[in-house]
Amino acid sequence: MSLCFSGLDIPCCVQPVTIDISPTHPLIQLAQVIPWQALTTMVLPDLQRTTAKGKWWLGRKLLLRIHLGAFLLQWLYNLTDRQVDWAIKDHAAYQLFCGRGVVDNWRPPDHTKIEEFRSRLSPETQRHVTNQVAGWATTLGFADPSKMDVDSTIQEANIAYPSEAQLMVKMTLLVNKVWTYMKKHVAFFADFIPTVDVKAVKAKAKAYWFRDRQHTNATPSLLQELWHASFTQISHVRQYFQVLLDDDMDRMPWNIRRAFDQVNAYCSDLFLHVASFLCRGVMVPEKALSFHAQAVRCFNKGKLAKGLQFGRAFQLGRIGGNFLLVAPCPSVRMEDKASVRLMLHTHQKVYGPRRVGLMRYG
Repeated sequence: MSLCFSGLDIPCCVQPVTIDISPTHPLIQLAQVIPWQALTTMVLPDLQRTTAKGKWWLGRKLLLRIHLGAFLLQWLYNLTDRQVDWAIKDHAAYQLFCGRGVVDNWRPPDHTKIEEFRSRLSPETQRHVTNQVAGWATTLGFADPSKMDVDSTIQEANIAYPSEAQLMVKMTLLVNKVWTYMKKHVAFFADFIPTVDVKAVKAKAKAYWFRDRQHTNATPSLLQELWHASFTQISHVRQYFQVLLDDDMDRMPWNIRRAFDQVNAYCSDLFLHVASFLCRGVMVPEKALSFHAQAVRCFNKGKLAKGLQFGRAFQLGRIGGNFLLVAPCPSVRMEDKASVRLMLHTHQKVYGPRRVGLMRYG
């Protein structure tokens, strides 16, 4: 075997490169059969309704063809916003799929704009798009709807583990955040002495989290001490929240106002529910699992690899060709027995009345 040493002592340089994409490339073939105008018709009402001031026709133009392509690429390859951003910039086939050569003033979208576009689409619109893609795939011969496997999947929420200790510490931090703002920006509270001793609460939480697991008798007392410390520190200052004027609340920055609303909504119930658990040893069913995410429930499918999951359930139907149908989601839990009829109705809505072999898998 002979060796070539060319290019080893020359640094890499920037230069134009021409890349030929085969017309048989899967993404090119897919881009040619997707009815982009029909996709635009489906997402346009959401885009017109979700602007800050309702004036969707002003400002920088949103290049729909590019964002629809990036939206579908995320589905196809399970990419994050940053991953699809980098992939479009580096991958020639991705660029053609997103409309390079057919869109005027084409440019790759930034990951923040990709996230913003997806967030403006309602869950119902995204469900409708998913089902329509499955219908188009069947028309083109890529999918077979004669058989459908049905299963539920859990979309986990972006929340910390919702233990009582974690929630009490977080509530203490929220109260301290609002109180610190009030003392700095509301003249009436500038000279008030009470403060929230966050360090004392965190010390009790640390003692609870890093307790000796072999001595289970100490667990209730440590959690009770954390409850008492957190409740005491919060009670010192929360009584003053009730005397805030409407003008003061209107002038709050959005993040302070959000913390203020979370404290008013969850603080009292949180400590009552934890006290009930300490006294009776039973978790309150309606206990809040998060202060910022409301549609969250606890799921335990009994699988060793997953354990407890916190989020909401969706019912999916997989047809031949590995395409998915998504049922309406009227419930956060989407119990299996109650969802079979919804999946059949969804199948009939997309494909009309026809016989289908239905199978539920674990």
